[in-house]
Amino acid sequence: MSKKTIRHIIHFCLILITFLSFSSIAADEQDQLYNNGQVYYSSHVQDIGWQDPVTGGQISGTVGQARQIEAIKISLPNNESGSIHYSTHIQDIGWQEEVSDGQISGTVGQAKQVEALKMHLTGIVADRYDIYYRVHVEEYGWLDWAKNGENAGTEDLVKQVEAYEVRLVTKNSPAPGNTQRPFIKKVFKPNYSYNSYNAYPVGQCTWGAKALAPWASNFWGNGGQWAANARRDGFRVGTMPQVGAIACWTDSGYEHVAVVTHVQSQTRIQVKESNYGGNQFIANFRGWFNPTIGFGRISYIYPD
Repeated sequence: MSKKTIRHIIHFCLILITFLSFSSIAADEQDQLYNNGQVYYSSHVQDIGWQDPVTGGQISGTVGQARQIEAIKISLPNNESGSIHYSTHIQDIGWQEEVSDGQISGTVGQAKQVEALKMHLTGIVADRYDIYYRVHVEEYGWLDWAKNGENAGTEDLVKQVEAYEVRLVTKNSPAPGNTQRPFIKKVFKPNYSYNSYNAYPVGQCTWGAKALAPWASNFWGNGGQWAANARRDGFRVGTMPQVGAIACWTDSGYEHVAVVTHVQSQTRIQVKESNYGGNQFIANFRGWFNPTIGFGRISYIYPD
């Protein structure tokens, strides 16, 4: 091999090394940029107007002021690496067409509330990151985290979004919080008659609960299955006691249902029930008691 050929090879290698070094630096800088949480988002808020953009999981909107968000704008710091697309569900309008990269989604000057939102990434940034977001909703507070195009908020409940947060998380890394309930949609349930047939065995706890709450289904099975089957049928299920809700203990050692009649706190309630202590008739057997102690795991099925 001649000296000239060797010099050409060396020269080519130096150029390649330089190129790869700059590419690596650029990629590192871009990774650092997004790892710093730099998705920018802002809100048009009732009686305030456009707020300044925030980033890094900060709150956009207001909390505790009962002010509706009416429009949003979201952007990435470097759209050459990808885009962010988003949409809002608007009062009296429904889901709007998707927009991207700093465009307005929602309405301005129409006093219409945002009720839900969704967003997703495209391009290189979508290959490297998941986008998580959650909303603060009238009467519900903070819902759980949604990601990558999932709905966040409510639909058909006429509840305003008052604030939201957005975070970029490295692809397939753990979520920033709970993801169980980011979106609530009203389910139009069958109109159970208050004289409806009670198919449960007379005297059992399920029979008592059905008699006290005729909106409950005849097909929810044993007491310990009621919460899961009610959720399947579109009923709201949670952990906060509410008058009129059905309390459901799902521990394998104590499967029971009762209907809540009085609430002082999460640990102090009264219920009416059947088959408590072997008494196969409906009554308030316990007075005030703590439903979280001694009876297994509890959840509540809500009628609305």
